[in-house]
Amino acid sequence: MNDLEEIRRLLPPAAAPDPSVVAQARARMFTQAPESARPKLGRRLVITAAIGAAVATGIVALPGDSGKPLSGRDVLLVAATQAAKEPLATGKYYRTRVIHQSTEKFGLAPNTYHYDTRGLAEIWVAADPAKPDHYGTVRLGGKPTTPADAEAWKRDGSPTVLKLPMMILGQPAMVDATPGGAKLETVNREDVIGYGSTPDGKPITFTREEWAALPADPAELKAFLLNRPLASQVSQKDWLIRFAMYFLSEFPVRPEARAGLFKMLAGLDGVTSDGPVTDPQGRKGMGVTIAPEPGRNETPHKLIVDTNTGKLLSYGSEGKATPGVDGPQGPYWEIVLSAEWTNDEPKPPSTATP
Repeated sequence: MNDLEEIRRLLPPAAAPDPSVVAQARARMFTQAPESARPKLGRRLVITAAIGAAVATGIVALPGDSGKPLSGRDVLLVAATQAAKEPLATGKYYRTRVIHQSTEKFGLAPNTYHYDTRGLAEIWVAADPAKPDHYGTVRLGGKPTTPADAEAWKRDGSPTVLKLPMMILGQPAMVDATPGGAKLETVNREDVIGYGSTPDGKPITFTREEWAALPADPAELKAFLLNRPLASQVSQKDWLIRFAMYFLSEFPVRPEARAGLFKMLAGLDGVTSDGPVTDPQGRKGMGVTIAPEPGRNETPHKLIVDTNTGKLLSYGSEGKATPGVDGPQGPYWEIVLSAEWTNDEPKPPSTATP
């Protein structure tokens, strides 16, 4: 890798700066003074100065560079660099606010339709191990996915409690799509809620001591995460991605460990860039797709990251239709609204907070 490629690899995308600032920065970076007038700077110091000026001014393509967009691996490594800079903070609780958004098929044949539903979850992880953790949820409502789905939904009577095209004990499974139903529960966040189970069906757990000591080295992280009983119907690669999303979005792990998680993902096979994208909440970021392990019936994982801050904005899957299976088919997104320490006390979430 040459010096310009190294600079380009490390640059987070930024908004277009004032042209005069760009001109001044380029002059500082590339205007050559006579050899006798220039201080004898080391090669690495020159690269470092160029990176700093480029980041400050938003320059992402340098003279002599091909202008090729960042690869998916590059995007994750830039996010790792920024995540490692996150300042340490404290509080009574680490509060994460995540919107769960999914598209599912509802109704009964022949009048089926797709409908987007959203719900907000708030996770409160107590700083004091003696205090309980809390998990709050509230329904945010939904809407038909397309105009054609809206017509089919109207033919079904415009229901707000929707029928899934599957039967449970002889009755259609139902989903309440009305906003409301806020609640707050006490939970044990050492259980990996919703991220899978062991081969014997028990919850997967990570203790508080393990969160605090999560390795920063990508190879050590991979070995640590896989060193536990895991259901074999999910590939090791898919488990690693699930665990990385879990720690990046919901838990107060050290900045170095967050950087390590991004580096671990960057080292997986099948990582590609989707370029600049907008997440389901309307925020701009860089998109990354991670392909499933070859030969496994698993869907690609989608990530959207803010490379300026090293924050994970959203993650999920576009989903896919499975022949012979009539039910949820995606897409599905987890939208991370915020993840930060607070001194607030836990309370049920509100439909107005997003």
